[in-house]
Amino acid sequence: MLSVLGRHQEALKWQEEDVEKKRRVQGDASTDTLTAMNNLALTLNNMCRNDEALSICEHVLEAQKHVLDEEDPSKLNTMNNMAAVLRCFGRSEEALTLIEEVAEKRKVLLGVDYPLTLTSMGHTAAVLVDLNRYDEGLKLHEQVLEARKRVLGVEHPETLWSMCNMSTTLYHLKMLKEAHSLISEAYQIAQSQDHHLLVEKYSSKLSMFQEEMTSQATQQSTAPTDTKNRLLEKLAKKKQAAAVAGDADRQQAAAAAASPGGDEANIDDLMAAFDLIDDKNKEGTGKSEKAISSTGGGKKGGKGKKGKKK
Repeated sequence: MLSVLGRHQEALKWQEEDVEKKRRVQGDASTDTLTAMNNLALTLNNMCRNDEALSICEHVLEAQKHVLDEEDPSKLNTMNNMAAVLRCFGRSEEALTLIEEVAEKRKVLLGVDYPLTLTSMGHTAAVLVDLNRYDEGLKLHEQVLEARKRVLGVEHPETLWSMCNMSTTLYHLKMLKEAHSLISEAYQIAQSQDHHLLVEKYSSKLSMFQEEMTSQATQQSTAPTDTKNRLLEKLAKKKQAAAVAGDADRQQAAAAAASPGGDEANIDDLMAAFDLIDDKNKEGTGKSEKAISSTGGGKKGGKGKKGKKK
């Protein structure tokens, strides 16, 4: 429980003493000693002392193969912890294979709603997220959170961790409002229960989500302005092209398109203006083609007429 609450240094000191006591009394290979070492490995992993944690897990798991059955709860605990350590090394595929095996065996042995089963399922969800399998991870996080609320209560630290993990998955799925709402709820509950270290962690995540939401809102609010500016620039180029062409109809269309003009124009007006200019351009092109046709094909026809005058 000390480790769950983030009080890792206290947990480490107590567990190191427990391992030494069991070694003296029962020996290195006793199941009680191996269990104590496994608990120590988990705390070391929580403190990011991953090399030490992995070394202990490998030693314990190898020793347990000789003294425990494949489905022994102590061995499953070690496999669960080793998966967590492998995840810290970025070996997520190996971690997933290991933790899925643990979760399935615990479902059979202990039941789906048993706390240890839910721990394995939560770890499985976290590894799926590591592998960018966000939809699968979210579905499993939801299942674990609902079960922990029902079995442990909403104020239990494990339930709060589920809320935190699920909010991270929602964040990866760009569901910022939902992520912010969930971590806000976890933060408020942690405050009410005086879980100070959880409050500190959730406060940091809450700030991150809030900054992301603010940034997203700013981008959304400026997007129409940026689009409008691009449209105004395009409209100005069309008006300039019409003026250079010297076509009266196109100049008139361009002038009409400027109303309402300047900063007062909205995007719909500007889009309508583009359509109007394009229509006028087509009309102008059609008139020019008819004029050319009536004169007999342009410069060639013109030379023919001049020849007749001579």
